[in-house]
Amino acid sequence: MAEVFDPMYKRLVFTLLISLGISCVAPGGGGAVIFNSFSGPFQATSNAGRGKTGEASAYCMLGLVCFGDCSINKASQEGNLTKVAAVDYHYTSILGFVFNKTTIIVTGE
Repeated sequence: MAEVFDPMYKRLVFTLLISLGISCVAPGGGGAVIFNSFSGPFQATSNAGRGKTGEASAYCMLGLVCFGDCSINKASQEGNLTKVAAVDYHYTSILGFVFNKTTIIVTGE
């Protein structure tokens, strides 16, 4: 068993933690390590109507367990939309890979 103070063991743990942190990157790119909360555009269409909104979210914890459905289709169903005008997203993370939430926000008719 590796000693806790063994340099090779420390490098392995450091590499694993960095790998987990890198694997949980927001749709718009990186961000802060401690806390992130930002929104951005994702897609726009030629449909003009923007009367309804639907949202769908996916969650990830510790970079190990991820669940949810943040697809455009799910958000459209939640908002009862038949035509999509625009798709935006909101991303929240706490301590990099400890908790992540991605929400897709669909507007249309």
